[in-house]
Amino acid sequence: MKKTLITLLAMGMAGLSASAQHFYRSIDVSTGNLYSFVVANLASAGINYLTDNMLVDNYYSYTTSTIDVAGAPDAKVKNYSITGVTARDAFNDITAGGRLGYQSYNPSTFNWCVYGSAHYKLNQFKTQLSSADLLARHRVQQVKVGGGFMVSIGDFESHTRVLIDAGVRYNIPIGYKGVCGDDAGDVINSGLSSRYSVRFGGTSWLQGIGVWAEVPHYNLFKSGGAYMPSPKVKMYSFGLVYSISPWKTKEAYDK
Repeated sequence: MKKTLITLLAMGMAGLSASAQHFYRSIDVSTGNLYSFVVANLASAGINYLTDNMLVDNYYSYTTSTIDVAGAPDAKVKNYSITGVTARDAFNDITAGGRLGYQSYNPSTFNWCVYGSAHYKLNQFKTQLSSADLLARHRVQQVKVGGGFMVSIGDFESHTRVLIDAGVRYNIPIGYKGVCGDDAGDVINSGLSSRYSVRFGGTSWLQGIGVWAEVPHYNLFKSGGAYMPSPKVKMYSFGLVYSISPWKTKEAYDK
């Protein structure tokens, strides 16, 4: 009887260990301000150190826009300062959320993962319709839900792996403040965007370094009111991935 209980316990622990290996989870934070990026990295370094896992990823974001407004051929979209210290500068392009999914765990050079994701985004920017116009401020809040597929090249024990990620997100406006109106549903469209990243994994100093991009497939503004008739605005985001890993952090503490 005792041997049977020990055997069942060992089988249960093995099952839990296998389930944990196949369970994929990740938290990620993206910002368009350098100071916010540094603060987020320091915070995630502490979390990664305490969990002894690469739980939190950090992304630096730069957003560029295309704009076409009737009667304003020289219209422009301008971002807030990437090195500014005001609240608008620090939170000019913030995204935070997480991913949950299933990953293969094969002792080979190829593994895969499928996941669902949910994120919150706050983007603040300015528009200028002509050289004589004053800059108009906009603040857009969205919820982004979707999923993706990730491929890992290099086995899980390797010091360096390459992670290739592609996904899609449906962007839902939940808030707007600016010159175009008061109701996000009247001003901002819902729509799809696709997101891609290539980065390094493993335990080497390259871990967490990579590049990413998000491409919208819809116009951001539904209506610009009297200020911006028939606006066609698309906001493309791209940038760098860099996250302090637990191994880097522990090496620094051990010195």
